[in-house]
Amino acid sequence: MKNRDSMRKIGLTILSLFVMVVMATASNPSERNLSGNYLNNRHPLVTKPYMELPIGSIKPSGWMEEQLNRMVTGMTGEMDTIYEQVMGPRNGWLGGDGDVWERGPYWIDGLLPLAYILDDKELIPFGCTTLRITEFPVRN
Repeated sequence: MKNRDSMRKIGLTILSLFVMVVMATASNPSERNLSGNYLNNRHPLVTKPYMELPIGSIKPSGWMEEQLNRMVTGMTGEMDTIYEQVMGPRNGWLGGDGDVWERGPYWIDGLLPLAYILDDKELIPFGCTTLRITEFPVRN
């Protein structure tokens, strides 16, 4: 009888501890880092069910890889030579007196992820050096 009561007390204690841990975790979901790379929303924002993955963590293959390579050899990869307003000498983002629209930064925002997703050893350094588009307005 005593053995049964002590086992019941131990079982209830373990169950109580388990419930407290579950309740603490559920009441504070912002403390959980679901992806290992990004923090989730904090209270009162809704917890995101899906988290972003780091660029390059998924490698394209087949049709998708072909399409991304076409972007590299096409307009996205050659935008600086095709469209002078993006990287030309008069570009307002580079200190010139011309275009100050966000064409250059948006182009870089697509070019760099493309380079890292494809792990393109030539495009990554090029994309990193063209980041000066965003540095000039910050410095001046």
